[in-house]
Amino acid sequence: MIVEIEHYRGDVMLTGKSRSESSLKRQFAEIEGLRGGESDNFTEPLCRRFGWAGIQMDEPPDYVYDRDVGILREFRW
Repeated sequence: MIVEIEHYRGDVMLTGKSRSESSLKRQFAEIEGLRGGESDNFTEPLCRRFGWAGIQMDEPPDYVYDRDVGILREFRW
């Protein structure tokens, strides 16, 4: 599974085992809660806690999480 994290400071691509949309939402909400929602330190604790790894590739993501508005959406062409 590939997830793109969009943030005003730049986008990050992560890879990890397949998860349901509700599971992804819970993970992101948990990390946002730990970070207060405003901190730029989001990706590192997400990766450590839930086993995600940063990648650089041109494949489209399965989901996109927009941190600026807090919305997770399935990627569609």
